[in-house]
Amino acid sequence: MTLSGKLIVLGALLAVATSTGVVFAGGKGKKDAPLERGRYLAVIAGCNDCHTAGYLLSEGKVAEKEWLTGDRLGWNGPWGTTYAPNLRLFMANMSEEQWLRLAKDGDEGSIIGF
Repeated sequence: MTLSGKLIVLGALLAVATSTGVVFAGGKGKKDAPLERGRYLAVIAGCNDCHTAGYLLSEGKVAEKEWLTGDRLGWNGPWGTTYAPNLRLFMANMSEEQWLRLAKDGDEGSIIGF
C-alpha cells in the first residue's frame, strides 16, 4: 500500500474513532479485560463497517453475536473489489504475531494494513 493510501486509511480510522464517542469500558475484572479491549478495538477501528453485514446501514444497530461474521457485499476501490471475510474464522488460528504482521503489512488484494 502506498504512503498516501496508508494515510487515507489512518485518517478514516481516526475519523471513526473520534465520531463514535466510544470509551474503553474497563472495570469488569482482569479476566474480561482482553475481551473488552478487543470489543473496543473492533468498534474504534471500524472493523464492523465491512466485516459485519448491515452494520453501516443500520448505524451499528447489529447484535454483537453477528459482529465480524463477514459480508457478501463487495467493496470497490483503487485496490479492486474485495469481500470482507468472517474474521472469527479467518483469525481463529492466527497468533498475535501473525495478526500484527497482517495489520502492519496488509495482504494481497486487501485494504487492511496501515
